[in-house]
Amino acid sequence: MYVELVIFNNLAVDLFISLSTLVIRRKRIGKFRLACCSILGAIVATAYAVVPKFAQILIKILLAPILCLILAKCDGENVKVKIVDYLKTLCCFCLVTYFTGGIVYGLSFALGMDIKTYATLGIVALACTSVIVCALLIAKKKSSSGKAVVGVTITLDGESILLKGLCDSGNLLTDDASGLPVMILSKSACQKIGKTQIEGFATVKTVAGEKCMPVVKFDSVKVRNVPKNALGAMSDAVFGDYDVILQNSMF
Repeated sequence: MYVELVIFNNLAVDLFISLSTLVIRRKRIGKFRLACCSILGAIVATAYAVVPKFAQILIKILLAPILCLILAKCDGENVKVKIVDYLKTLCCFCLVTYFTGGIVYGLSFALGMDIKTYATLGIVALACTSVIVCALLIAKKKSSSGKAVVGVTITLDGESILLKGLCDSGNLLTDDASGLPVMILSKSACQKIGKTQIEGFATVKTVAGEKCMPVVKFDSVKVRNVPKNALGAMSDAVFGDYDVILQNSMF
């Protein structure tokens, strides 16, 4: 029974740490990656006490870097930016781990018992994880209800592509040369478009910093079947339930 308890506590704590890291870093939460990271962390943490000393040293050095590689994709336009993004995620993961360990140690000291030997630790960790999940779902629902998703049809080289466009008043991107509004295309939209001629580049400021995106010109653009004149900035981001972020003058 003790082994099952340790596995339960480790799995719950690893799930909490992994999810907290993704939320703090504002990373896309991949269910499969999150599950793999939590399960691997729980297995290694459970086996830690019975493995040889040299293996324990390797675990201390390598476990966090490996888990962070599994947990989230590294964002960036080149290798250097991706490495920096990975290191930020790794630092965040380690800080959350140390803070969690400190809280567990403090509670154990205050209560006069090692709470790691009780199911209370796992239950509290799962409760905290549930609170985070509920907060994310509420935020997503409010965000989706406050912003409309409409049909967007773009025509390029004689081929029409139907996309889902988000009406985002925060997108003020405008091409300096032509004065045309610029909508931001997701990774999936860019894949549907395929290879095409680049007209220039647009610098977009995000929470992660500045990004330089290739700009493409379309034969025609329709929003809700209404013709619009607009350009498209090609990004490598995954938007979720929509393919395009419309500029605020397009709806």
